[in-house]
Amino acid sequence: RTVSFESFRTSGNHSGIAGIQIINTSGDADSDGLPDWWEILHHSDVSSNVDPDGDLLNWLEEFEARSHPWKADTDGDGLSDAEEVTAGSNPNKIDTDNDGLSDFDELNHPLRSDPTLADTDSDGVEDARERLNFSDPRDNSFSSLPVPVFVSATEVLWEITDLQFINDHGNGVRSYGGGPNRGFIDWKVDNLTVGVASALRMRLFRQNEKIVFYVNSRLQGSFIRNGTNLQYADYQKDLTKALGFAGFGSCDTSDPLTFRFHATRGTSESKDWKVSFSILNQKLGTTVAGHDFIGCEAVPSLIDGSAIWGIGGDPGISKIDFSQGLQLYRSSTPVERLNGLSHCSDADNDGMNDSFERIHGLAPDNPSDALTDDDTDGLSNLLESILGTNPFQADSDNDGFSDSQETAQFTDPNSADSIPPVYQQENIGHSDLNNNGMSDLWEARFGSGNLKPNDDEDGDGLTNKEEAKMGTNPFDPKSNFRVIAENSEMANSINIRFPRLPLKLQRIHSSNDLQSFVRSRPELTIDGDEFNVTFPSSFPSEFFRVSVSDRDLDSDGLSDWEENVFGSNSSAPNSLGRPVSYDKNGDGNPDGTISGDQAVFLERFANRESFATGLAVTTPTRTEASRLLLQGSFGPTMGEIENVRKQGIEGWIDDQIDTQPATYHESYIKEIENDLNGARIDKTYRTNNDIRIEDENLQTAFARAAISGPDQLRQRVAFALSQILVISRQDGNIDQNVRSLSRYYDRLIEHSFGNYYDLLMGVTLDANMGRYLSHVGNLPPDPALNRYPDENYAREVMQLFTIGLWELNQDGSYKVDSNGDQIPTYDNHAITELARVMTGLWFANNGWGIQIKQDHEHLVPMELFPTKHDFGEKKLLNGFIIPARTPSKANGMQDIRDAIRHLFEHPNCAPFISRSLIQFLITSNPTPAYVERISSIFSDNGKGVRGDLGAVVKGILMDPEARDPAIATSPEFGLFREPVIRTMHLAKLTKMNRSGDLVWWDYGNYFEDTLQMPMNSPTVFNFYRPDYSPPGSLNVAGLDGPAFEIANSYTLISAPNRFWEIADRGFRIGGRYHFAPSYEDFMPYLEDSDALLDYLNIVICAGGMGAQTRSIIKSNLAKTDISDAVEKARLAVYLVMMSPEGSVQR
Repeated sequence: RTVSFESFRTSGNHSGIAGIQIINTSGDADSDGLPDWWEILHHSDVSSNVDPDGDLLNWLEEFEARSHPWKADTDGDGLSDAEEVTAGSNPNKIDTDNDGLSDFDELNHPLRSDPTLADTDSDGVEDARERLNFSDPRDNSFSSLPVPVFVSATEVLWEITDLQFINDHGNGVRSYGGGPNRGFIDWKVDNLTVGVASALRMRLFRQNEKIVFYVNSRLQGSFIRNGTNLQYADYQKDLTKALGFAGFGSCDTSDPLTFRFHATRGTSESKDWKVSFSILNQKLGTTVAGHDFIGCEAVPSLIDGSAIWGIGGDPGISKIDFSQGLQLYRSSTPVERLNGLSHCSDADNDGMNDSFERIHGLAPDNPSDALTDDDTDGLSNLLESILGTNPFQADSDNDGFSDSQETAQFTDPNSADSIPPVYQQENIGHSDLNNNGMSDLWEARFGSGNLKPNDDEDGDGLTNKEEAKMGTNPFDPKSNFRVIAENSEMANSINIRFPRLPLKLQRIHSSNDLQSFVRSRPELTIDGDEFNVTFPSSFPSEFFRVSVSDRDLDSDGLSDWEENVFGSNSSAPNSLGRPVSYDKNGDGNPDGTISGDQAVFLERFANRESFATGLAVTTPTRTEASRLLLQGSFGPTMGEIENVRKQGIEGWIDDQIDTQPATYHESYIKEIENDLNGARIDKTYRTNNDIRIEDENLQTAFARAAISGPDQLRQRVAFALSQILVISRQDGNIDQNVRSLSRYYDRLIEHSFGNYYDLLMGVTLDANMGRYLSHVGNLPPDPALNRYPDENYAREVMQLFTIGLWELNQDGSYKVDSNGDQIPTYDNHAITELARVMTGLWFANNGWGIQIKQDHEHLVPMELFPTKHDFGEKKLLNGFIIPARTPSKANGMQDIRDAIRHLFEHPNCAPFISRSLIQFLITSNPTPAYVERISSIFSDNGKGVRGDLGAVVKGILMDPEARDPAIATSPEFGLFREPVIRTMHLAKLTKMNRSGDLVWWDYGNYFEDTLQMPMNSPTVFNFYRPDYSPPGSLNVAGLDGPAFEIANSYTLISAPNRFWEIADRGFRIGGRYHFAPSYEDFMPYLEDSDALLDYLNIVICAGGMGAQTRSIIKSNLAKTDISDAVEKARLAVYLVMMSPEGSVQR
C-alpha cells in the first residue's frame, strides 16, 4: 500500500509531520485479545482485565464496545459505558437512535423508552413526539393529544384518558393566569376551519385553596345555545380529594383521570343536541364533576364536516396547559410505578408517602392518621413526613430538643449537631454583655467600643460610663448633662435648667440639708432641648439634683433608648421576633423565655466583644453566620448558616480558601458547544440560527456556580474582580467568543485566592482583552508614518486595574501637595511610554496581522512577535526605567512583566485594590484604618509575599470592622446589594437549581430592568463608579453609594417587578426552559407569620430587620387575598428581599 504525505500551510501557520509509526492493525503481540494498534492508541500495555476508568468494563470489554478505556462515560451523556452496554445503546453516541432524546434521558425519565429504538412502542409516533404529548412511549394506545371526532352521525366525542398529575406544592402551584380564578389545568382545542381559538375547553381552577370545575364553548366554534356560548362553573365544590389529590407535599398525585366531552342527538337530522362535559376518576369509577347542556345547536362547520380541529396552525392535536408545579403523565401504569417516582406512592391521599407510613407503622390506607400527633411533640404526622422525622419519637435525633422545638427555631431535627440557640449568658435581660458598665447598644450608637468606663473622652466632666447612662455622645463635649440653677424673675424663687434626654426617665429631687432628698413633682416647661422648672425658695439653703435612669415600657430587657437605637418597638417586647427559651445555668434544660427583642439582640451582640478585639469565635450565632455569608457568598441559606456555626467564622473562610474545589464556567460552555456540533439533544441553551451559541449562555454558567457552587467565597470574589478587571460582551468585537470569555472569567475564579500579579499578567495577555482594550497588534511608534501604539490598555491598566488616578496613602486617603491639591499618579507621558511596552502582541499560533475570528483562537494568551515590539528604553512612573534590550521574544515578554510588576509594586496598588474589594464585599465607605489594615496584608501576607488575594480576602472578612455588630448599626456602614447578587440569593433560597441543570439567559430583558448582568457592563468603568454618591442624605454626608448609580427612576420600578417575576415564576423563557422556585423550606411556617418572618430575617437580613419593616410585612401578609398557602411564602420572601434591610447589606 502506498501512502502520500504533504506538508501544508494554513492560517499563517506552518504544519509538518514530526514522525510516522506504522502498525500492523491485525497484530496482537501479547495475545491478550487487544490489537496492538488499540493498545498503542490508548497507551496501554497491561492486562485486558484491568478497568482503569472504573466504569465496570475492563480493557477487552471497552475494546469490544469501542468505548474509551480512560473515560467512564465516553460520550458524556450521563450513562457509564457499562450502563450503555447493558442497555444496548452506543457508548460513543449521546443519542443512539437519533430520536432527539439522549440515551440517559430515555432510560431515566419517568416515561422510560428504549434508547435503541426511535419508536419504542411501534405506533408510528417517535418517542420524542410522545414525550411532548405527555404520553407513555411504551404503550401504543397513547400518542398525540386527541381532538373531537364524530363517532357517528349522532355522536361527537372528545376524550382523553389516563391523565395522572403530580402536584409539587413547594413550587407554589403557580397558575398560568391571573385574577380570582387561578388556572390549574386547561384542556382546549381550536376550530381551525373558522378560526375560533379554544372552541371547546375544560378547565380546573384554583380558587381560595379549592380546585373548581369550569367548561365553555366559543361562539361559532362548536356548540351554542340560544345564540350564545356554552359556559358553566361550580365555584362551591372543592374537587381536591375527589381528583385524588391530598392537598399537601412535594409529590401530591391525582388518581388516573378522564376528561370527556360528549355530544349526542336523537337523529342525524336533529338540530337538538345534548352536550355533556365531565371528569371521571378512573380509580374510583366515579364522575368527579360534570354538567349537561340541553337544547344545543352545532355550528355549520360541524354539521357539514368541514371542521378541522387543532391548536394554532397545527391540525389533529389538542393542548393541555397546567400550572407551575404540576407534572402530567399519560400512562396506564400508576404514576408511583413509573421510573423514579416510587416516592409519590400515597394510596390514601393523605399527603404521606406509603413507604414512610409503612416504615413508621402508620396505615397507608387510613388518611386520618396524617393529622394525628402520635409522639405529642407538637408536629402532626403529616408535617413529620415532610420533615423526615420520626412520628413516634418526639426527639428524632436525640439531641435533647424535641422536633417541634427544632423546627420552630429552624434547626435540623434529624441532626444532633444542629440544636436551637438556647442562650446561656449569665446576664439575660441586660444589654451590657461585656460587663463594662456601658450598654453595648450605646457603644454601638457612638462607635465607642474600646472606651474605658472611667475615662472622659471629650473632657466634659462626665465619665464615659456616666455618658452611657445619660445616652449622650462621649466624643462631643456639648453633648453632656449639666444641671444649672439660677435666680428666677419671680420673687423668692429659683430656676433650674437641665438637658431633656429623649427616652430617658428624669426625676428631680430636693433637699435642704444634703442628707435626705425627696422627689419633687414641679410643673416642667420645655425650651428647645432643655427642661425648665421654677421652685419657690422657702429655706436658707436648698439643694437640687436630677436623676437619670432608663425606662423599659415593655419589660423586654432593653431600655426604650436602646430600642430606639436597635430598631425595635419600645412598647412591644416581641417586635423583632418571637420569644425564645434560655438556659441560664447551662444544664441543657430551658429555665424560661426571653422576649423576641432580647433574643434578637443576643443573636446580634452575643460575641461582639470577641469580634471587636479580634478574638476567635468558635460558635457564632445564626445572625453572625448569616452576616458572614451575606458578605462572602451569594447569600445565606439556613443550611449554610448551620455549616458556618459548626466550622466557626475563621474555619469557614479557611475551608473556602484552602479546601473547596473551584467551580469553573468553561465546562458548561464546552458542553453546549459539543451538543451544538453533535447530537443537538439539549434545547435549553441559546443559539444563533443553530450556527453558534450566543454569549447569553455565559449567564447560565455564572448562575449555576453562584447558586450551587461549593466555593461560594471564591465565586463572590471572582464577581468582584470581574467588576475591577472589566471585560464586556457588549463589545461587538468579542461578544461571539463565548468559550474564551468563559475562560477569562475562569481566570478570575482561579486567581481569586492567588496572586494579583499573576492575575494581572493573565489579563494583560488575554486575547479578548487585547481586542477589548485594543492593545493587540500595537506597533512601535513611527512619527514619520504618524503611527503610534494604541494607549487604551496602557491607560486603563493604571487607572482601573492597579493604581487609580490619584496618589494614595496606605489608608486610601489622598496625598496632597504643598498647595493641598491631589497628586496625579500618572501623566500622558507615562501612558505613552507604557503603550510602547504593550507592542508586538498578536494572536498566538497565527502570523502577524492575520485576522482571526474564531472563538477557539482566543483561548490561548497573545504571543509576542519580536520584530513588532519596541525594545527601546521606557521611562515609567517614579523614575522607574525599563532598559533598552536586545530584540528577542524573551526580552519583549520581560518588558511586559517588568511593567506589570512595576504597577503591581506601586505604593498605590495595595490601598487601591484593597479598598475596591472592601467596597464590593463589606461596605461602600470603609474607614481609613480598615483600608490601611488590608493594604498592609496586600503588601505582605506575613510571609513576605505581596498581592496574596487569599490573605487579603481573609483579612477583609475577619477584620473587626467587618465582624463587629456595633459597627454594622452605624448609618455609614454597609452597601446597597447589587441586583445580580440579590437575584442569585433568591434563586438559592428557592432552590431553583435543585435539578442541577438550571438555565438562565434571556434576550437582554434582565439587563434592561436592572442595568446589571455578569460580564456585560456598558463600559470598562463597570456598571457604576466606586465613588458615586447619590443625591440626598448620602451625598450631603459625603458618603459613597456606588450601586445606587444603577438605581434610577426606571430601574427602581423595573427591578422590583423583575424580582417579583423571578420569585413568582423562576427563570423561564417560554418554550425553551423553565426552572421554577420551590418554597418547600418555608412550608412548616406557613401557618405562623411570626415564625416565617423570623426565618426570613435570619437568611435575608442577617437578623437586622427592624420592627417597622416587620410590622408592615406582617400586616400585608394578613390582609392580602392569598388563594394558596405557598403564595404567602412567596410574597413574604419577596417583601423581605425588597425591604430596606433586605436591600442593604450590613
